[in-house]
Amino acid sequence: MVDIIIMQALMGLAVPLSKGILSYTQPFFLSSARLLLAGIYIAWRNRRGLMLIRSRSTGIYSLYARSIFFGFFIKYICKYWSLRYITASKMAFLFNSTPFIVAFLSYMICNERLTIRQWCGVAIGFIGTMPLICESGMILDTWFCMPSLPEVVLLIAISAHCYGVILTQQLLRETQEPLYMVHLVQVICGGILCLLCSLWYEGYMPITSVIPVSIGLCALIVLRSICCQQWQLRIIQRYSVTFIALLDYSSPFFSALYGVLFLAEQITWHYGVSALLVFISVRLFYQDERESGYNAQVL
Repeated sequence: MVDIIIMQALMGLAVPLSKGILSYTQPFFLSSARLLLAGIYIAWRNRRGLMLIRSRSTGIYSLYARSIFFGFFIKYICKYWSLRYITASKMAFLFNSTPFIVAFLSYMICNERLTIRQWCGVAIGFIGTMPLICESGMILDTWFCMPSLPEVVLLIAISAHCYGVILTQQLLRETQEPLYMVHLVQVICGGILCLLCSLWYEGYMPITSVIPVSIGLCALIVLRSICCQQWQLRIIQRYSVTFIALLDYSSPFFSALYGVLFLAEQITWHYGVSALLVFISVRLFYQDERESGYNAQVL
């Protein structure tokens, strides 16, 4: 149990660390550097098994293009742009809504059926995001709620991420490519798109201080791509997937703690209400999947 808590504490560092890096650089450049460095690490780690994409069908190329554009390019530029204007705590908690958006998009795009309990989970999860959106969107002390532009952009990033997950699942089902090769193509191509966007919009030197950005990027890659990934593989061998998935929702609490300690962020009652509703909805989802014997593929 202690090892899971430590892993969640480490994973919770990612969003506050990214926000700290954004104090010295621009969001599009951070997106490109984050993806390209991750791609370099994936290529180095799997250097003996690298291969060309074997499928040559137009449909597969279309899946690759859409998964790269939405799941990596749109996701990261919108995520890091919005992170400049909202708290790390809010971003971490709002990203907890991804299972419900994935479920809704799977229903709309892939015609996957949802049970009544799962629909209740989607509804409760959607309601759970409202307190965070309404926290900064209350107009003239009324109950009318209007999200700010950064919050809208963040919701676009979350939706793009969920759509990218669905497309990646389709890629893995329809091709014989290993997961690391699919992910390598996605992060490298997504990083190149972000880099071109950075050069066009942010100029050739979007960094105000090289040393903090370099240290932060290295820490981010080591934290997410090396430490947490290896630790998670070990933990999966000791605990059930359902138990680990439920505990994944403790990560935003660590992000909120780091935000308070290091970024002087304030936590209001909205976060507690949102966390409770999201936890209830996730519990409904996983309980239904466990009873039906469904095993979701973790990407």
